[in-house]
This record gives sequence, structure tokens and C-alpha cells, in this order.
Amino acid sequence: RTTAPSRWLKARITAPLSDDLKVIVADEVNVKEVVSVKKVSEGEGTVSDDAKSVTLYTALTDELKAEGALRELVRTTNSLRKEKGLKPQDIVAVTFHTASSYLRTNVIGKYAEQLAKQTAASGWIFSESLSDAAHVVKVNSEEIRIFLT
Repeated sequence: RTTAPSRWLKARITAPLSDDLKVIVADEVNVKEVVSVKKVSEGEGTVSDDAKSVTLYTALTDELKAEGALRELVRTTNSLRKEKGLKPQDIVAVTFHTASSYLRTNVIGKYAEQLAKQTAASGWIFSESLSDAAHVVKVNSEEIRIFLT
């Protein structure tokens, strides 16, 4: 059994499917990707049903963890925008502080453009210190403080 959100998982199936059907199956099963294979292998990081027609690959890669952290930052930031009464067209600057080099580099640095777009922000700016009004969030067990201006 896995504790990972299923949207991080991959499904391997033995039936050949068109790309359009793979997208539909991925959405319905709530996985990131559906891959057609000749034979589904079992082992560590997989969960299969009794018919062995579908296998979910449940091992979390660093990329999947970073994408999950990105989604959490987007969700939290947009929740803060809503609390402040901001509209989608209102552009903000997001100032943040974290001691986590992982969050700074592998998430915010790597996905800066996507993060800014999905949070309607002019950018995400690192600060050595933030006011007490900054919102504290735990992402992948690492703390980050976020302040919208």
C-alpha cells in the first residue's frame, strides 16, 4: 500500500491503447502516465490487481516529489490569494524564505516559470527574513514561509 497521491503514479497496462485513450485512462485512474507494455513486471514499487491486467508503479522519483511539492506550493499560494480577496487577474509578488535548498533549487528554481504562472505572480523572490505576517507551510516535511505583496 502506498501513501503517495495517486496522481504521482504510473500505470502499466498490457493492452495496446491510442495516445488519446491513455490520456482518458490516466485521468480516470488518477495517475500521471499510462504506458502500454508487452508484459507487466512485478517487484518493489509496484501494486497489481489479481488479474494482473494493470500494474501501478508506486516508487516516487525525485521528479515526482518535486512536482508534488510544486502543486502544494501552488495550492497554498492560491489559497492565500483567496484569503486576501485577490482576483485571478491581480498580479502579486511572492516573497519566500526557507532553509531548504531542495525547495529553493529543485522546486522553486526548477519550476519558477510554471509556479509564477499558476499563482499569478510576477515572480518568487527569496528573502533572508520575512515579517511575522508570512504564512508558514510544510512541504514534503520542509518548512517554507510565504508572503504576498
